[in-house]
Amino acid sequence: EVDRMASLVNNLLQFSRRSHRQVSTVDPREEITNSVEFVHYHLRTHKIEVVREFVDSLPTIQADRQQLRQLFLNLLTNASDAMPQGGKLTVRAAADRLGETPAVALEFADTGEGITAGNLEKIWGPFFTTKPEGRGTGLGMGICRRIVEEHAGTISIQSEGTGRGTTVRIVLPATDDGAARGVSI
Repeated sequence: EVDRMASLVNNLLQFSRRSHRQVSTVDPREEITNSVEFVHYHLRTHKIEVVREFVDSLPTIQADRQQLRQLFLNLLTNASDAMPQGGKLTVRAAADRLGETPAVALEFADTGEGITAGNLEKIWGPFFTTKPEGRGTGLGMGICRRIVEEHAGTISIQSEGTGRGTTVRIVLPATDDGAARGVSI
């Protein structure tokens, strides 16, 4: 219980405080790959197959690496929690637009339990969770939204309801069009 309380307090502090960001040019595919590798053992032991669908020529973004990792790790663990019997998590990265601005679209699509229509809007509120007691604080998606908005992006969740999986889509402004690099991960 002490560990759980420490985790809750830490999440509350992260939710409320605005720390000094260290923004740099980032390849989002690299950060997603690093995040997946970080939780690879957990995903493998929970029988979750991760499929990466990254375009070859992806623009870079201006972002704080630590905040991006926090964002991606939260989405990966949420997807894992939504698939207690295992499943497939597809991670996509492609060029997109955010209004008139070149952007990068990132999607995390799981084959898990899904989210009921009544819970789709509640998910962004602080302390809302559908996880069992002791498993979630209800701060994760609020923190995710704040991170994305601080990076001038958008985040949305689509779910067809219970048993149909969930897709989280993030769109962040790009620093370039990606054509010059053509690096593939």
